Amino acid sequence: MPHSSVTTQQKWQHELGHDLSRRRLLLRQFDQYIDDAAGNERLEAFWKQQQAREQRVIHELKQLIEEIAGPPRT
Repeated sequence: MPHSSVTTQQKWQHELGHDLSRRRLLLRQFDQYIDDAAGNERLEAFWKQQQAREQRVIHELKQLIEEIAGPPRT
């Protein structure tokens, strides 16, 4: 098996960072979905629920990244 200079922790950090970026983009899209659903209370409520769920996942993901990588550098 070839030796890799990338550690498992670096792979995790990269994967989690990529997922966080993807989710942040999706979170911004929910605002448009909610605007487009104006006039349909059920659909608007659905998108708001999805947005809130994604916000919770992003919060958990940030905590996990901090646990793995340590606190952000200032």
